[in-house]
Amino acid sequence: MSVLLPSIRVAFCGSDMNALAHGRGCGLWPVGYAAALTAAGATPVSVDLRRASSRWNEVFRDIQGVVLAASDRTTAGLLAAEEHLCKWCKEKEVPLLAVDHGMQLLNSTFGGSVYLDLSRELPEAL
Repeated sequence: MSVLLPSIRVAFCGSDMNALAHGRGCGLWPVGYAAALTAAGATPVSVDLRRASSRWNEVFRDIQGVVLAASDRTTAGLLAAEEHLCKWCKEKEVPLLAVDHGMQLLNSTFGGSVYLDLSRELPEAL
């Protein structure tokens, strides 16, 4: 007898740019972050941060993790919402995977620096 385990629900915030890239890889599975979450056994839940920022606890009530990826159109309001999401995840102890722009945002939200030209801006690091 097989037992069905409840699916882990993971919020996906940002655009799934990799899903639009055709011709990459060998075509064994669908591309994109949402497809990767599904292949790992999770249920991806797309969240539009522009609409969710006023009611975080309601939007993320049944979510066990968050993936924060690159945004296709970044505005000051969206950046503020993404920063608030990073702080909310830390406060509520919700696992957060930051990818691409999300990783830079996570770093700067908690006091880190982003160098665009490392050899010029911080040559001693090399």
